[in-house]
Amino acid sequence: DPDNQVPRSTQSTQESNRSGESPPVTVANQLPGAQPQQQGGPQTQETRQEETTNFEIGRTVRNVVREHPQIRRISVAVLVDGVRVNDPQTGHFHLDLPLPLEAVARVEVLLGPGSAVHGPDAFGGVIAVTTVAASGTTVGVEAGQHGEWGGRLSLPLGSQGWVALEGGQADGFAPNTDWQTTRAAAGWRGEKGGWRLGGSLGFEDKSFGAYNFYTTRFPLQYEETTTALVTASASRVWGPVLLSVRAGARQHRDVFVLDRPRPEWYTNRHRSRSGVLHATLTGQVGTAAWVAGVEGARDTLASSRLGRRERDRLAAFAELSRRRGRLAGQGQLRLEHLTGAGWQLSPAGAAEVQLGPGWWLGA
Repeated sequence: DPDNQVPRSTQSTQESNRSGESPPVTVANQLPGAQPQQQGGPQTQETRQEETTNFEIGRTVRNVVREHPQIRRISVAVLVDGVRVNDPQTGHFHLDLPLPLEAVARVEVLLGPGSAVHGPDAFGGVIAVTTVAASGTTVGVEAGQHGEWGGRLSLPLGSQGWVALEGGQADGFAPNTDWQTTRAAAGWRGEKGGWRLGGSLGFEDKSFGAYNFYTTRFPLQYEETTTALVTASASRVWGPVLLSVRAGARQHRDVFVLDRPRPEWYTNRHRSRSGVLHATLTGQVGTAAWVAGVEGARDTLASSRLGRRERDRLAAFAELSRRRGRLAGQGQLRLEHLTGAGWQLSPAGAAEVQLGPGWWLGA
């Protein structure tokens, strides 16, 4: 806590320096027994005094006893129309999605590891968000307590396009809990030459008072974020095989103020950018389903505190699963090259058995 300082010691240093021009050299003052002469020319004397005070910064230790275990971190992949949109800086930005609610068709949760197909981010599971084209014009408004109000609009564009807008704000139920959000998104889906095509783009801008969010030491925290997202997909059936190609790009900006009344004291600025290209082949042989593909991705981070960082990812993967009666099994294999880690081969396997209606045992 920089405001809690206790002086522990003081150091003082004093230096003196005298300078002047030397007397001229003559035959007389070089003879044996010659009297020393006074310095010639102007004389200067400098004195410098420096004092340093050493402080001890105060520290508070808090012990918390919990009755139940707490999950500190779980790695989950977030997909929008099949494109991974995880933020490379921190997990709590994963769901900064520039999608108004009217543009969301469904949200699916895949429990268990899916890291072979969706990358190491999916070790704990996958959250898949699918957008939907507006079938008609929808207008909504809302208002509530504490100065809360908002509105939304969605409408079709032509026969295959759509656009959705959403915004709102509130003063908050307590000091420094105010917020403001604006979202806009547009998309298109269609078919051409046997290909199913789709694309979307979105933008989100929000700001909010983060009261006691990161620390209770400085409760008046404040944050502003902006997110932009572009996705594109193409798929086609070739005999028994489905080819899918997906690409996406995401940019996220974050400005964090530790103490809102004093923004100049501590402000963090981050900008993360991600791009991914994902291609898969999917098929089925009897009761066994398989998928294989390749992926390339690049993440960059520019931060006022963390500096600039870059990470490239290149991977090939395959997955085979089969279900027979009450038994099911799955095998995964992923070969990946990550900047700073080199090539890594990651095999995985899972099996489960149905014990009864609604009951499964898996490992």
